[in-house]
Amino acid sequence: MRLPVLVVDDCEVVAAAVSRILERAGFAVWVAYSCDEARGLAAGGSFVVGVLDVQLGDGDGLQLARWLQEQGSVGEIVFHSGSPLTDQERASVGKLGTVVAKGASSKVLLGAVVEAARIELGRQLTALEQLQRSSEPPSIQRSGRAAPRTPPQRPARRARRAPRP
Repeated sequence: MRLPVLVVDDCEVVAAAVSRILERAGFAVWVAYSCDEARGLAAGGSFVVGVLDVQLGDGDGLQLARWLQEQGSVGEIVFHSGSPLTDQERASVGKLGTVVAKGASSKVLLGAVVEAARIELGRQLTALEQLQRSSEPPSIQRSGRAAPRTPPQRPARRARRAPRP
């Protein structure tokens, strides 16, 4: 089973590079180039991990992350930032996920995504075990997030993708 990951970056070259790294590692990757596109993909299902740029062309990646988690569309977040974070952004990121600099090696990025997937899958397993032990199913709320939905149907590859280097 390939775990679904949402990559959101307004730079198509970066989005394509991150997507290739994750696909080669065995993840099923959906790419959005804007907050609006990410919300559209999130409406169709849920993702184990989201890899989000902090500063997007049409919005704030931190606000998008909060919205995605509130909707139950993304479990864990890995922020992929190319610029230094402000003190306020650092404080928000600490509550929402982890940060990997855009200049970091593919190994570092992949390690962060794998760790985030482990955390989310552990959370989901705990919820399932609680459900199994209980004769009356409890609410499967995860730290204030809505219950997860099924992964979205994989869209066709977009023509806008940057060519491989």
